[in-house]
Amino acid sequence: MLLAIQQAYYLQARNPSDDDVLITCAGSIGLDEKQFASDLNSPETEQQLLHEIALSRSIGAHGFPSLILEKEGCYHPIAVDYRDAARMLNEIHHLLSEC
Repeated sequence: MLLAIQQAYYLQARNPSDDDVLITCAGSIGLDEKQFASDLNSPETEQQLLHEIALSRSIGAHGFPSLILEKEGCYHPIAVDYRDAARMLNEIHHLLSEC
């Protein structure tokens, strides 16, 4: 499903936040589109989404993508740097080496 969503977004310029796009992606990987649509819009799915959003905010993930290091129950947001992975790795190594 992840590959189907990425192809829809990057290759077909389709918006994966649209239900129709997700339903089509589900069908393309062999899932039952009617069942997927029903599950996608169910109260249980909405509740899980709200839970995931609240969790993301509580650990410092305020955008997408986010990189969060969890160490001993503490969450540390890592600044994403697309041009220099060494910065992220240095920050991670620093946080892991702290006592």
